[in-house]
Amino acid sequence: MLDLGDSQITYRARYLASLPPLVDDGMMEKPRRLHMRLASDLSTASAADLDPKRIFIIEQNLLSLAEAIAARYFQHGPNAARVAKNAGLA
Repeated sequence: MLDLGDSQITYRARYLASLPPLVDDGMMEKPRRLHMRLASDLSTASAADLDPKRIFIIEQNLLSLAEAIAARYFQHGPNAARVAKNAGLA
């Protein structure tokens, strides 16, 4: 447990900055939007609301979030997402 704790402290100390947005237009990227929507839905739900249909919808939303994260942060090669550079008006 101590090794794990030390590793997390080291990781956080080295990697404090967040990744840059792909497009600097002030809009939330898809993974962030999906996360916020899912977190809001789960934090406001009551146990009585969690029937099998609702749990299936949550599962589908989690899968969509995982796919959005993978597409945003883990693609390599020619299809990888690239940071857009704004061309100024000159």
